[in-house]
Amino acid sequence: MTERRLAVCRAGVRGFSSPQHCYAQSDSWRLPLRQRATIGPAVVLRDAIAALRFRLPHRLGVYNAVQKTLYLGVLAAGVIMVLSGLAIWKPGQFQELTWLFGGFDVARVIHFLGMAAIVAFLVVHIALVIIVPKTLPAMITGRASAHAAHSED
Repeated sequence: MTERRLAVCRAGVRGFSSPQHCYAQSDSWRLPLRQRATIGPAVVLRDAIAALRFRLPHRLGVYNAVQKTLYLGVLAAGVIMVLSGLAIWKPGQFQELTWLFGGFDVARVIHFLGMAAIVAFLVVHIALVIIVPKTLPAMITGRASAHAAHSED
């Protein structure tokens, strides 16, 4: 990141309220995908074990590997819901899609399982907000204050 950008981010100029906005302005998008992506089986397993032991630190605005994996999973479930919904809504018009799902009955089961996955995601999400209530204002407003984001460092 250039010195000018760094100074702008440190000073909080242009309405930036947290360092995440500075990260978005940095040249980090030029890094190889392997260095940017922090989702891998070993990292997810490590973070999942730490979370189950209640030893996973939580900083507002920073997502751990388990959170990233779950968000990708719920996005994939949403895509599957739309496609399977089309297959069961108009099986005559979307014959190939219905066939791809293994038929009308299998598409219905896949659609139900996708719905169950999204509901389970929401239940866990709400339960975690109840457990860590300081995340609620950031979820409502869409931004974390710089003080709250670094209070656990």
